[in-house]
Amino acid sequence: MPLGRFVLRETCRQSAAWLAEFGPDALEEAGLNVSTRQLHDPDFVSDVASVLADSGLPCELLVLEVTESAVLRGHRSPGRCTSSTEWGIRLALDDFGTGESTLSLLRAFPAAIIKLDKSFVDGIEVDDGRPAAAEARQAVARAVIQLARALGLDTVAEGIESAAQVAVLRELGYTVSQGFFLAEPTTADGVSRLLVAQRSTAATRA
Repeated sequence: MPLGRFVLRETCRQSAAWLAEFGPDALEEAGLNVSTRQLHDPDFVSDVASVLADSGLPCELLVLEVTESAVLRGHRSPGRCTSSTEWGIRLALDDFGTGESTLSLLRAFPAAIIKLDKSFVDGIEVDDGRPAAAEARQAVARAVIQLARALGLDTVAEGIESAAQVAVLRELGYTVSQGFFLAEPTTADGVSRLLVAQRSTAATRA
């Protein structure tokens, strides 16, 4: 629990600092993973409210990422998460497609984003050795994005490790993704350098 509070506090503090330094367009969202234990904590909602107030981060920029299994194990969590969404905070279902009750969960959980699990991205590019496996993964990815569009949800493809995977997912309609091929984990200073470069590029184009 102390670690979870620290991550929440640091995410909001650092994100607010980047906005102050680089402007409101520098950051589209600040996401962090929330554990099952945090969802069980009766003080979770008040903790989030307190951290947002202290940091000054706009509520609508905060994304709380929760795995399907965490929600399924916590019978009170949908209610607590619903309280968070009332302030404009968005919720993301992480590792989407790996749970036992995915479709019923979407009815009970107020998600705004679903993140296609890496297990469906691995091998999604056509492989001459296993074309049937690639086609099966593409079918799942296609079904997920169609479901998301029908429900008005955003999608993120996880675990991108090659240009071929990017090409397939783009063709299927995915526009947002994450993975080592796109960007490896970095420090806060590393992100700041990226934002400096982004600002310089924008100034040059202007």
